[in-house]
Amino acid sequence: GLVEGKDFSIQEQPINMHSSVLQAGTFDGGYTLEPAATIMVAQKIGKRIETGVIATHLLGRRDASAFAAGAVLSEKLITERPDVAKRFTEAWARGLKQAQTDSSTRGYLIQGMKVPPELAATVPLPRIVMARDMTAADVADFQKFLDIGTELGVVKDKVDGKAMVKAY
Repeated sequence: GLVEGKDFSIQEQPINMHSSVLQAGTFDGGYTLEPAATIMVAQKIGKRIETGVIATHLLGRRDASAFAAGAVLSEKLITERPDVAKRFTEAWARGLKQAQTDSSTRGYLIQGMKVPPELAATVPLPRIVMARDMTAADVADFQKFLDIGTELGVVKDKVDGKAMVKAY
């Protein structure tokens, strides 16, 4: 096995620094996200040793949905301006559908996320699901992810995942 402090140390780095610290030799490895991983592999800065870390090791299934990010609206907006919240959600859903079905939208990765043009077509995209389209398995995976946060002390009290999502 490995011994923390002897064989390795853990230090958080902003994702925009991952490539440069690996390339400079400041760090030997780490956990990163896309598109950083694809860029590092393509530029021969690093090699990908595993994907699906959250699904596999935290949720316990390689095919689990690791809902670790998402679009959020404030309770105040939803309550006081439900029409705006609904229109935003509808626009988000249209954009999401377009991103998932129209390959020309990958061009936004070049400008918005600084992905090299030759990699834009190959960067893995996250599985993003509208609340209204979540399956029972999706809800269970989301709840398990939240429960792990509680178990680890990241979240103080148990959170009901179903209460956190609003379907339009």
